[in-house]
Amino acid sequence: MLPLILDHLFFIFQATLELGVYYDEWKIFTTVVLRKPGKPNYGVAKAYRPIALLNTISKVMTSIVAEGISHLVEQHNLIPATHFGGRPGHTTTDAVHYLVCKIKDAWRRGKVVSILFLDVEGAFPNAVTERLIHNLKCRRIPEVYVKLIKNLLTNRKTRLKFDDFISELISIDNGIGQGDPLSMILYIIYNAGLLELVDRGNDEDALGYVDDVAILAVGDDLGETTDKLSEIMNGQDGGLDWSKTHNSKFEVSKSVVMHATRAQRNQDDNNAGNPRVELDGLLVEEVESFKYLGIYVDNQLRWTTHLQKATEKATNWALNFRRLTRPSTGVSSKLMRQLYITTVIPKMTYGLDVWYTPPTKPLGYRQNIGSVAALRQMTKIQRIATLAITGGIKSTPTDLLDAHAGVLPIELGLQKICHRATVRMATLPNSHPLYRLFRKAARETPRTHKAPIDELLRIYELNPIRYETIRPAMTTPDYTPPFSTKIARSRNESMKHEQNDQARIKVFSDGSGYQGKIGAAAVLYRRGQPEPQASL
Repeated sequence: MLPLILDHLFFIFQATLELGVYYDEWKIFTTVVLRKPGKPNYGVAKAYRPIALLNTISKVMTSIVAEGISHLVEQHNLIPATHFGGRPGHTTTDAVHYLVCKIKDAWRRGKVVSILFLDVEGAFPNAVTERLIHNLKCRRIPEVYVKLIKNLLTNRKTRLKFDDFISELISIDNGIGQGDPLSMILYIIYNAGLLELVDRGNDEDALGYVDDVAILAVGDDLGETTDKLSEIMNGQDGGLDWSKTHNSKFEVSKSVVMHATRAQRNQDDNNAGNPRVELDGLLVEEVESFKYLGIYVDNQLRWTTHLQKATEKATNWALNFRRLTRPSTGVSSKLMRQLYITTVIPKMTYGLDVWYTPPTKPLGYRQNIGSVAALRQMTKIQRIATLAITGGIKSTPTDLLDAHAGVLPIELGLQKICHRATVRMATLPNSHPLYRLFRKAARETPRTHKAPIDELLRIYELNPIRYETIRPAMTTPDYTPPFSTKIARSRNESMKHEQNDQARIKVFSDGSGYQGKIGAAAVLYRRGQPEPQASL
């Protein structure tokens, strides 16, 4: 259908932006209410997640607008660098790496760290439209986009859908449609001010991934760090004032504080002697570990809790996976292999480069160092899967099962994942929060309290200077290159095209592979000049 409607869509979208109007029918949508998995009680509203099913044509236009706003945000650094969510070139593991590096750096300086993990109640549905428009203007988003967003979020109506029940139309005054391509970029602009409340020159920091925000305070003792957290949240123009002006109430029952002190403490005393953090007069629970962005971060950074949870989940998947291999009605081995690679391995290795150190035996060591116990656990899980894929007997050697199942030995597979993650971090641009941390780790390896980045660089010996920097959103969405590219199918076609080409500047390039290495060359000619003007 696209060739038939493309011209019409172009003029409709252009008129919508230039005239500052928005089609009323696009403001009527259905909100499907889904159960959040694993909740103990589905009789409360918090156990459900509303998803807005918007008009598809309008989502095409908002996708274009979201791309334009995202490019402006990255090009002009309009939001805090430590806002990781909803941005190109940023991942959840980047946020956890940043958190761990900050904790390890504080430990090397003999400091302690307190982290306040905040939970915002109903983040997307409770966003205030007028405050959002104000924040967009403060971040210098172009007026044409601001008008469109204001029209889009004004006078909206929705129908709630529970299974077979559909309600009457309900007017929507606030909220960002969870399902709109614009929702992610709009919300990180909406709550960017929360990350700017900290004084980074005073050993304070904040990082966020959409509505998951962590506030860090570094000090000589827990009294100092908790005082800093209390001032950030309860002080004038602090976090609580921000929550009131943005209609973003912090759910204290789900917010927690974790003290990373390096010292082993007895959990039986429930940390009764530690200073407590209060939010709006309510005590915030202190925890030994917390699941942040899918990774269990513990106050000793030993990752034992996460390893236990990851192996438990992956084992459950592998056992369910094995049930599909019945001889008469089971799934074929080819599909079982694909299912294992696409389900069990991602469940088992999520955030691997943060909590797993590939075992190695450096010079002078008698035994392997690294995550030896984790490797042993994941070897058992892969063995369950490969037995199911191949139908082998229990006494079959593990390496033989891996070969016949067509999967990498688990040790090599984990190394591959960690190496790929390390190479990706080597390509980050200087605007990324991990850029300086990664390059500092490449220059010098700390003697104590090594971060995961330090260990990965030690193992793979990567020099980030030798890697290409990949900049997300480097060009504008309407970018058109000022040159054309021609790759001929044959030598004769290439010569014929060159004879008829009247371009003022021509660049010829070629590449080849030899003995595991790549060679490439480029030569530039100007019209009327028989000799090349430049070569590379």
